[in-house]
Amino acid sequence: ALKNLVDEFAQFARLPAANLVAGSLHDIIEQTLSLYDGLFSGITMERRLGADVPSLRLDPDHMKRVLINLVDNAIDATDKRGRVTISTEFDRSQGRVRLGVADDGPGIPPDTRDKLFVPHFSTKKRGSGLGLAIVSRIVQEHHGVIRVEEIRPHGARFVIELPA
Repeated sequence: ALKNLVDEFAQFARLPAANLVAGSLHDIIEQTLSLYDGLFSGITMERRLGADVPSLRLDPDHMKRVLINLVDNAIDATDKRGRVTISTEFDRSQGRVRLGVADDGPGIPPDTRDKLFVPHFSTKKRGSGLGLAIVSRIVQEHHGVIRVEEIRPHGARFVIELPA
């Protein structure tokens, strides 16, 4: 456990700069979600991918890391028995693509939402609290923003907005 903690600290400190290239967000989503095929029998992975999402400038490896972190968190939030929804949409008027990762777990208490992206903050019993800090840093390097939204009656959705 200590080695994993040290490795995560090292990854956060030495996260290589993003190498942004033109690519398909949907291809990255499909490649990432294929890693979960057959792993969690109690989880339903739903895809709601917008047909008009354009090619984006992104770092494929970094975006896979973002998706893995968010999907892993969503699976944990549902206690491995629920629905995880990955969605994309193109907001033409804003020139932004939105990527959402949602779950139907218990949601995130309002008093912890502001701290989610702070290094070393965690609501879990295990882990270092670096996952969402790394996600936030990668999103910033992609000139994007990330936020968390409440889903009623229960659940949470992480939304990443990237320039198109």
